Amino acid sequence: MIVSFLLIVPVTLCAPEKHHKKAQTYEVEENHNVTVEWCFSSRVDVSVASLKIHCLLTPELKVFYHLDQSVKEPQHQQFSGRVHCDVDALGAGRVRLHLSRARTEDSGQYLCRMSTGFGRKVNEFWLNVTAADRLKPVLPPPQPSGRHRIFLCLCLVLPVAAVVVLVSRLCCSSDSP
Repeated sequence: MIVSFLLIVPVTLCAPEKHHKKAQTYEVEENHNVTVEWCFSSRVDVSVASLKIHCLLTPELKVFYHLDQSVKEPQHQQFSGRVHCDVDALGAGRVRLHLSRARTEDSGQYLCRMSTGFGRKVNEFWLNVTAADRLKPVLPPPQPSGRHRIFLCLCLVLPVAAVVVLVSRLCCSSDSP
């Protein structure tokens, strides 16, 4: 019994995976930030200098992120300046990429290949960026039209003028003998 168990354990640990892991899907609203993350190694002493990461938006093959032995390579202009890698996570065997100000055209399937001195791994994920709800612009209150302005002025000016005329007549009549 123990012998058969000892024979099965190495086979299960070393056998290639027969099942395909379902690709992770990330949902984000336009102009928001999203972080994609996955584990590429169970080792926690990964040297960033030995690491290669190449991520593409498929099928257009736009470079989303590219790191080659500590040197960050140019990416497609669509992602320029918006993708940043958490280097601390790399040393712990995790890839954590931050995409800021997501756009609807960023939606799609991404394929990432990683390699280190001790192995290679491929990861696939989907990004779905939904359009942000457009807020109606706040408009200033409508200004009165020309007719309304004239009416408003008459309503304010005429009573004041009438009071002035009345006061001046009263003053003049009291001054007269």
